[in-house]
Amino acid sequence: MPPKKKGKGKKGKKKGKKKNDAELTIDDKYKKTLHEIEALKDHLASRKEIARRAQAHSEEWKKKMEAAHEDLVSQKDDQKSITTDMTRQYKHMQTEMNAEVHRLAAELDKTKTKLGIMADSMVSVGIMANSMVSLGIMADSVVSLGVMTDSVVFVCVMADLMVSQAQTEKQLQETTAEKEKITKEKDDLIAELQDKIKNMEFSYESMMQEALDNMVIKLDLAQKRWQEQATNIHFEHKQKLMEFGLNPLDI
Repeated sequence: MPPKKKGKGKKGKKKGKKKNDAELTIDDKYKKTLHEIEALKDHLASRKEIARRAQAHSEEWKKKMEAAHEDLVSQKDDQKSITTDMTRQYKHMQTEMNAEVHRLAAELDKTKTKLGIMADSMVSVGIMANSMVSLGIMADSVVSLGVMTDSVVFVCVMADLMVSQAQTEKQLQETTAEKEKITKEKDDLIAELQDKIKNMEFSYESMMQEALDNMVIKLDLAQKRWQEQATNIHFEHKQKLMEFGLNPLDI
């Protein structure tokens, strides 16, 4: 009988040993799962760090675009100031040239009036001389000499007036041509500045749109990649926990 008891005792010890081995195996698997969970947490932390860097990169681009916008606004203000100053100078110069044109026109009219008066005077003198001769005045030689002298004076005066008229007309034409030239140059310059402003605005808008499009594409790709990786890792760990009879929600 005693040997039989010893035999039963040995069998009990073997069963206990197998049970302890099984418990250690499950414990090891559980620890392994915990390590994998820690790895998942590290991966999630790494993903958060990548997201943080992407956000920082986005903020950096945002600041660059704001700086570019400020530069554009500053350049537009400078162009506007230049255009305003040029317009002011142009108006002042135009006023002066208009005054000069009016002065020359008035001087020309005045010269023409003098020429008309002188011509009328010469006609009157000729009529008077003819009347005196027809009346039989005895001082024919004196009259003839006086008429000749007056004629010479009138001719000289009229010649001077005609020269003055020609010079005034020439100066008026030159002033008018200069005015038209300056006006055209000013208009062309303003048009050129306006074209530059439009080109700057278009370039800035294109640059902004391209930068935003590239940023959105990169963020979308990164987000999809992170979501796929996180989903796969989450599914794998969930399956492993369920294989060991553990509820993932309890961990």
